Amino acid sequence: MSKLPDNYNPIHHDCEAKGCWNKQYRPNIEYFYHALPRKLTMSDIDGVAEVNGSFLFLEWKSHKGPLPVGQRILAERLTRLSTQITYVVIQHEPGNPMGIENVMVVHAGKFSEWQECSIIDLNDRIAAWAKKVDVQVVGGREAA
Repeated sequence: MSKLPDNYNPIHHDCEAKGCWNKQYRPNIEYFYHALPRKLTMSDIDGVAEVNGSFLFLEWKSHKGPLPVGQRILAERLTRLSTQITYVVIQHEPGNPMGIENVMVVHAGKFSEWQECSIIDLNDRIAAWAKKVDVQVVGGREAA
């Protein structure tokens, strides 16, 4: 187990001095509702990382139930595009997004069951994913 990460890339918004970030700076993606067919709506992505062409998408939820239908379809279809795409749904304590309790992994269009997971466990899982995909290729072979 690793320790909690340092605040390496903090959000530089001071809510107390500048007000609620969501109200003042978050774009209203619902504006584009009428641009999409069949009452489809945009989905926001809570976190994404790319390492050597492999992608890790993170989606935070305060409940352990099923994803909304649109997000479920998005996760399934997105991960079916390539085995280099992994989508992780993170269930946290309501009101405490870093109080992680469970995760569900979507890979190759398949959903895992919910698995118990703490923030430290999630950090370790992300580190293991990064180590696996951060392969250096030299002269057509993986470098040691």
